[in-house]
Amino acid sequence: MHNKNEILLEKFNRVFTGYFGNEMASGFIEELKSKTLTQEKIDNDDPDFSRQMVEVRILIDSTITYAASKLVEDIYPGFILELTTILSETCCINLAEEILINTISVARSDKTYALLLLLLADISIRKSFWDNSINLLNQAVEILNEFDDKLNLAKCENLFGTLYGEKGEIQSAKKHFLKATEYLKDNIDENLSASLENNLAILENISGNLAASKEHYYNALKKFEALKQVKKIAETRHNIGMLYFAERNYENAVSEFDKAINIALREDFQSVLSISYLAKANVLLSIKNYNETSVFCYKAMNAAIKSDDKLTIADIYRIIGILEREMNHYDSAENYFHVSLRLNKELANQLNYAETAYELGNLYNLKRNKDAMSEWLNKALTYYTEINASEKIKEIEELLK
Repeated sequence: MHNKNEILLEKFNRVFTGYFGNEMASGFIEELKSKTLTQEKIDNDDPDFSRQMVEVRILIDSTITYAASKLVEDIYPGFILELTTILSETCCINLAEEILINTISVARSDKTYALLLLLLADISIRKSFWDNSINLLNQAVEILNEFDDKLNLAKCENLFGTLYGEKGEIQSAKKHFLKATEYLKDNIDENLSASLENNLAILENISGNLAASKEHYYNALKKFEALKQVKKIAETRHNIGMLYFAERNYENAVSEFDKAINIALREDFQSVLSISYLAKANVLLSIKNYNETSVFCYKAMNAAIKSDDKLTIADIYRIIGILEREMNHYDSAENYFHVSLRLNKELANQLNYAETAYELGNLYNLKRNKDAMSEWLNKALTYYTEINASEKIKEIEELLK
């Protein structure tokens, strides 16, 4: 068995035990292991053949077929919800989406249907399909309002906030996070409470309120560790690293990114790997370790492609552009910045667009093209003024003098 498949089997076993009991789960997991391909069956002459991906598909299809034959109709969608949650956290996000779409049509409980919509919306947000995400969330909200289910309505608002945060619409994101917090006042959920605190910390960090951000992050981390929420721990470690990076505390930043990377490698969290590899590349770039910057950019790209993380891919081009600029490869840098700008415009990501516009303005400053410099720095300044990022505003205004 490859490591990725062992990780999946271990997680599948936990879900199976909950639905079928220890004995039945153990028997089926052993049966699953026997379904993987033996070395003799592999065409080693085909360079495009991926044994790992074939084995993953066999494991998943076999699991779903078994569950469909054993679980009653009312229980089966709940099982799929747990299974696809696991898949969406690894490099199987597209397969998770496929399974969810197929399962939604057979969900008999309105509430289960709404929860399936929520997970599908979460995947859609990660794939930057904004309109589809909003449509799915609105459908879920309509159903959950009928049940007056404030806890799951809080989850909807948290996802709305995440969506707008990913797009760089900070005020809209904050509004939804605060609405989710209101729903939680009489509905205690430590996991969701920690997620909201983590998300609010991200907004504070973007706005330059580092002290408030740090307090939120460490509160969230403490809660996630108590709950043993491994993926959330990794994500929060990454976010704390971003905070240290903003403070130019590069040693602590790398330490936090490495903690996130180690968890992500152990658990096969490709989405965490993509952002943490890129963040580490950014630190290495700041200390002028250009060879290692390039290595971690390509590691980040590999993980981002696996997790279909379009936002990170766009950001990787920005960092490669900075790297090329620092190495005085101005034409190459300009090309990478424009690729990043195009992708961020297509993804409607205002924050990343502004960050890239700022870097492009700096490039034109070095090329002594004052008109182009002013054009791109002013585009960045417009966005940072909207979100009241005071430090960034001062920096740009100094450059424009």
